[in-house]
Amino acid sequence: MKFPTYPSVVRKEILLEMQVSELFLLSLTSKNARKIVSTRKFKSTGTCFDFSNNSGISKLFFEEWSQEIEVVRWAFRKPPVSEEIVSAEILNITGIDSPCRITINPDSGIPIIWCDSDLKKVFPSFIHRYFCDLFNVPTDVQISMDLNHLHKLPNTDFVKNVRITGLETNAHLVNSFFDTVSVSYCAILDSWIHGDVSLDSSLFKVENICLYGSEYFTIEHLLRFEGKHAFLSQSHLTVQDIIRFIHHWIDGRGFKNLETLMIFTSAEDNFSDRIPEEIELKPWDLVKRPYGFYVRSAMRDFLGFSPFMQDCSKAQDVERKEDGLLATVLLGDNTFIFNVWRDTDPKAVVRNEILLEMQVSELFLLSLTSKKARKIVSTRKFKSTGTCFDFSDNSGISELSFEEWREDIEVVRWAFRKPPVSEEIVSTEILNVDGIDSSCRITINPYSGIPTIWCSSRLKKVFPSFIHRYFCDLFNVPTDVQISMNLNHLHSLPDVKFVKNVKLAGFETNAKLVDSFLNTVTVSNCAMLNTEIRGDLSLDSSLLKIDNICLYNSKCFTVEHLLRFEGRHVFLSRSHLTVQEIVRFIQHWIDGKGLQSLETLVLFSQVEDNFSERIPEEIELKPWDPAKRPSGFYMRSAMRDFLGLSPLMYDCSKAEDVERKEDGLLATVLLGDNTFIFNVWRDTDPKAPFQGGNEWIRGRIR
Repeated sequence: MKFPTYPSVVRKEILLEMQVSELFLLSLTSKNARKIVSTRKFKSTGTCFDFSNNSGISKLFFEEWSQEIEVVRWAFRKPPVSEEIVSAEILNITGIDSPCRITINPDSGIPIIWCDSDLKKVFPSFIHRYFCDLFNVPTDVQISMDLNHLHKLPNTDFVKNVRITGLETNAHLVNSFFDTVSVSYCAILDSWIHGDVSLDSSLFKVENICLYGSEYFTIEHLLRFEGKHAFLSQSHLTVQDIIRFIHHWIDGRGFKNLETLMIFTSAEDNFSDRIPEEIELKPWDLVKRPYGFYVRSAMRDFLGFSPFMQDCSKAQDVERKEDGLLATVLLGDNTFIFNVWRDTDPKAVVRNEILLEMQVSELFLLSLTSKKARKIVSTRKFKSTGTCFDFSDNSGISELSFEEWREDIEVVRWAFRKPPVSEEIVSTEILNVDGIDSSCRITINPYSGIPTIWCSSRLKKVFPSFIHRYFCDLFNVPTDVQISMNLNHLHSLPDVKFVKNVKLAGFETNAKLVDSFLNTVTVSNCAMLNTEIRGDLSLDSSLLKIDNICLYNSKCFTVEHLLRFEGRHVFLSRSHLTVQEIVRFIQHWIDGKGLQSLETLVLFSQVEDNFSERIPEEIELKPWDPAKRPSGFYMRSAMRDFLGLSPLMYDCSKAEDVERKEDGLLATVLLGDNTFIFNVWRDTDPKAPFQGGNEWIRGRIR
C-alpha cells in the first residue's frame, strides 16, 4: 500500500482523526505506513490482553489513563464464511512468515486477525510487542482471563497485573496459574472459586490483591499474606478471625509490608460494637499521625476507590509492640479497614501527593529555587534507564532528556546567549557551576512547558556536565553519559572523555569529523550513525572498537572496515558490500583471522546481488543440526533497543551454518535477496536462559 503523499500537516490531522484500531490496521499494510503511523503519540498507562471470551476470540486493549480502547482481536481458526476478508497479510512471527486473514467487526470496527492454531503460544506476545514498538508504549504485560481458558495463556512467565474473570473457577486452576506466572503488581479475582486455595499459593505474595468473592479466603490465608494491600469482598471472616489478625500484627508476627486491608463481610457480626470489646483501641493523637490516610494501592486505580484519602480523625489506633508503628482501625457493621501508617508526617503525605502529580521538568525547575525545595524534590523516585544529551538542534539550543523505560521525557533546555525579548523570564537564578556563581535566566516554553536556561557563553564546555550531574544526583539515576548530536555542531560538545551511547544525527557529515569525534571520545556501548558520511573513514577509526555499531547509510563502510571490526554487533543499512566481499568476510571468520568478539552482523545491501542464491554457491553451508545448537537465536545487542528490531529471536531452524576451523564455533547465515544476517553461537545450549517466550521483556538493556 502506498500512503498518499499529503503535506505533513494534513497527514498529521488525518492520523489524529483515526482510531487506534484503524492506525494499527494501517500499519500492517507496508513499512512506509508503519513508519508514518508510529509518529502518532499517545499518553498510555499500558496495554492489556483479554482471554475471557468464550468464543475463542482474544483481544488487546490500549490503556489511555482511565480509558480502555480496544485495538485488535484474534482467533486461531478460519474466519466465518459470513465475514468479508479485507486483507490477507504475511506476518513475520518469531522469524516465521505466517499467512493471516483479517476481517472487520461490522459493529465495533475492530480488526480480527485469523491465524493458524500453531501460533497459539507465540502470537499474543508477537502482537503485544508489535503494538508497543509501534506506539512506543510501556511493555508491561497485563492480562484479563477466565481460568477455564487457561490453554489460551501465551508463553509468559511474568505479568504486571492480572484479572481473573468468569462466573466461577476451580481452586486448583488458581493455584496452577499463580505458581506458573509471577504477578509483580496486582491480582484481581472476580470469579467465584470452588475448592481450597493452597496456603502456599503465590497469590499471597502479590503486592496488591482484590478478591470479590472471598468466602474461600480463611484467616490462615490472611496470616500468610506478604503483600501491601488486600481487598476482600463477601468475606466469611468472623470477629474472632479479625481479632486474631490484629493481635498477630501487634505482636509483629508477620505483615512486614502491609499497608491497607479492607474487608467487607457477609457474616452476621457487628464489627463496630464487638471488636472494641476485644482489642484496646487508642483515640487519634494528632502528634503521632495525620488525620487523613492516603490509599496508595493499585486498587484505587483498578477499583475506582474514592476518595483516595480516608478521614481517620474519628477512628482509633493500635500500636505494634516491636517498633511503635501505628495502624488505624475503621469499623462499620460488616466493614473492617486497617491502615498502617508508614509515613506519619501530616505535611509529608500531602506533599508526596503533589510531587506525584508534577512532571519531571516541573520538579527539576522547582529544585532550583532553594536547598529545601531540592531536598523535597529528591524524595521523588523514578525507574530510569538513564539520561541523554541532545546537541542536534540547529538553533543552538541543547536539551537533556530522561529515559523512563521506553519513554524519553524532556527535562530542560539551555543556550549560551540572552533569551529572546518575546519570551517572559520567569526566574533569574545564581547557579554554582564548577565553583563559579553564574547568573542564568529561565524561561518556559509556552507549548511544551519545558524550562530553558539562558547562560553566558563562557560556560559552554562545563554547563552540560554540570546540569547532567545535578539531575542525576537529584533523582539518583544512572550517570552514564549518552549523546545525540550533529557533528556539524561539534563545538557544542562538553568536556567529556567517555560516553556510553552516541547517536550522530543530521543530513550529512564529513568522515574526518566522525574519526575526530570517536578518537576524542570513548564510546563504551553503542554508536548509531543516522547521517550520510562523506569521504573515507579511517581504517583505524575507533568506531571499529565499539561493542555495538549501527550505520543507517553505510556506503562508506567497506569490507576492509568490516574485517577490522572488534566489537560484538554491527548493523549496516544501505550497504554497498557485494557478494564477493561478503564471501571474503565469511572465509575470514572461518579461518579465525579476526572478528573474535563478533556475535551479530545484520546487513541490508543496495547493490544488485542476489545473496540467497549466490552466497551458497561460494561457501559450503551446513544444515541445522539440533544436537549442536538451538533453533532460535536471541538478539542480545543494544541495537534491539535503539532500533526496535523485531523479533528479538530469529528462527534459525531452516537456516544453514558455517563452522570456525580453530575452535568449532558455529555461525548461522540467514539470507534474503539483499539481506545478510550472520549470527555467532556463543551459547549453544538448547536450554539456554534466553530460550522460551521471553520476547516481551522490557526493551532497553542499555
